[in-house]
Amino acid sequence: MSNQASYQPPFTLTPVSLRLVAEIAEAIGRLSAQAASPQVAPQVTPQVERLLQTLAAEMSREEIQSKIGLKDRKSFRARYLKPALAEDLI
Repeated sequence: MSNQASYQPPFTLTPVSLRLVAEIAEAIGRLSAQAASPQVAPQVTPQVERLLQTLAAEMSREEIQSKIGLKDRKSFRARYLKPALAEDLI
């Protein structure tokens, strides 16, 4: 144990060095939080964008499909409606 008592670190901790370490730790924390945060603006497909531009108040599925010019109900649901609902856009 006498070796540990005589150990002298190769540096001296000063108030300035402690402040700098704290600032670096805070900056790393902010960067980590930003990297873990979900995107603010979701990626919107062209189909969902077209759907959103078409909506004017409350509309039925038939009205929306007619305005967009789509006849296939299954395609409308898969490519337009479900993605917009999944992103909470409608």
